This record gives sequence, structure tokens and C-alpha cells, in this order.
Amino acid sequence: MSVVLSRVRLFRANRAGNEEKISIPMEEAFHRYLEYHQFVGSKENTVRWLRVTLRPLIRFIAGNYDGISRPSQVSGEHLRDYLAALRPTNQTVSLNNKIRAIKAFFTYLHREGYVVRNPAADLKQFRATEKAVPCFSREQLKSILAKPDVRTFTGLRDRTAMLVMMDTAIRVGELLNIRAEDVFFEEGMPVSIRIRDPKNHRERIANLPPVPAGALHRWLEYLRANVPDPAWLFPNIYGEKLSIRSLQENVTRYGREAGIRGRCSPHMFRHSFAKNYIMAGGDLRSLQEILGHSTITMTLRYGKLFNPDVRKKHLLYCPSNTILS
Repeated sequence: MSVVLSRVRLFRANRAGNEEKISIPMEEAFHRYLEYHQFVGSKENTVRWLRVTLRPLIRFIAGNYDGISRPSQVSGEHLRDYLAALRPTNQTVSLNNKIRAIKAFFTYLHREGYVVRNPAADLKQFRATEKAVPCFSREQLKSILAKPDVRTFTGLRDRTAMLVMMDTAIRVGELLNIRAEDVFFEEGMPVSIRIRDPKNHRERIANLPPVPAGALHRWLEYLRANVPDPAWLFPNIYGEKLSIRSLQENVTRYGREAGIRGRCSPHMFRHSFAKNYIMAGGDLRSLQEILGHSTITMTLRYGKLFNPDVRKKHLLYCPSNTILS
């Protein structure tokens, strides 16, 4: 009898706990979700993106539906209404990013017991046109590398940073997280760099080809002569960590001075590396490791866009070769 009573009490306690979770307000559930991401070590940019992306949804529901104040009251129809309201003023890529955030939010709420059914489970992404990956041509790379004034701290730093990004394909955020102690040497020359705190949380080693290795060696000599005991590999002139925005603005300016039209950003060095690697015959698996992709999906996109075999076959078997030759 006592065993039965214990089970009944446990059942009632669990039910009371579930009812308490289901009754929490939307705002509190939102804050718990962000706290969860901070607890598991998600990147600050990820937490910021979730906050900025999900906040308008919460406002929309509060402002358009009387009596809907808890996540457990939200339905798939409410979410579809929100996306329909966004459709006229948002591009497909932006809408799909919002859908990704919404699905992740409600998947967490469902897993933790804040909602009984996941209202976002049936949300589908919109079909989007796959845009070409922006890359530098070889001539553009030569031009942009010639623009920094290497007689100055900023110019020498930026040219070295661009060379390292060009030949290692590391992300700009990873580049600026590198500490001076993360450079490995052989016979006095830099040979590789440890990539700390990467996007996928998997540290990796980036090898340095001769040209960026030589440039980095010269930069380190200059840096240590001007900044006592530097902490960062590419700091600002005060020895502090350089912001991503500062380097982005500098690269954009160098691109403009080099006559490069359209977008010009540090990430284009990464795309350009991938393009040159594939066009020269590099395989996708090793490219995945170099780029630090956790899955091969994005690497495969580079393969589809820049596959040299496809170009060769296209030029060989196009109709003009047989009709007009």
C-alpha cells in the first residue's frame, strides 16, 4: 500500500512540476533559453543573434493575440502568421534564418517540458536561390595586398593578416583570437598556428606556407620591438585586441583603393582559398579539415561551384565545339 501511495505522490509531484513549466510566461521562457545557450558555451555572436532574431516574434505574438502569453499557447498558425507578415520586407535567406531560430527555440522548449507540442515542428524553409560565393581574382589579390603601407604598424599588420587569411583560410574572428604564443616555430621560422575557440569549438592547427610564414616572421620582429610582451598576434597600436570591425573596415578600404567593385571583406580571402584549392585539384575532405567545417555540407558547396572537371567537360562537350568547329 505504501508503495502505491509513493507512486501516486510522485505522479502528482511530476504533474505539478510539468504544469508549472507549461504556465511560465513567454518572456521568462525566452530568458531561460538565452541562459541555456550561455551555460553550454555558445558563442556571444550566437546568443546575440538569437536575442535579436526572436525578440520581434515575442513582440508580434504579444501585440496581435489577446490572451496568448505563454509558449504553451502558441500554435503553428501563430508562427506562420508571423512569417507571412515578414515576407514582403525580408529576403528568403533572412526568412530562413528566422525560421531556423524559431525552430531551435521551440525545440528547446519542447525538450525541457515548457510546451507539450512543438508548434514549430512543421515549419518549412522557403526555397532560396543559391548565390555565387564572392571571391577575389588573382589580379585582385595582388592589388589589394599592395595597398597597405608596410612602413606603418597598421599597414604591416594588415598586409600580414591578409596573407595569413589568404593562405590558411581562417575566419577573421579566429585570426584576431590568435595569441602570440599560439605560433609554432621550427628553426626560428613560424610553421603553424593554433586556432583557439573556433566557430565549431574544435581547435585545429593551421599550417603556414613559406610566403605568409616569412611575412609573419617579419611582423613578429616588428611587433615585439614596438609592443612589449604582446598578448595578441594582431593587436591594435596600443597592444589591445583588434576588433573585427576595424579589420573589416581596413580591408574594405584597401579593396576600394585597389579598384575592386562590389563587396570586399576578410571572409572573401577564405572563399578565395577554397576556390583556388579546388581548381588546383585539392580534394574536399582535406579542404574540410583546413576550413574547420564540422560537416562537409558547406565544403560540398565549394566543390559544386568550383569543380574544375565540370568546367573542362563543359568546354569540351558544348554544342559549338561540334556544330561550329
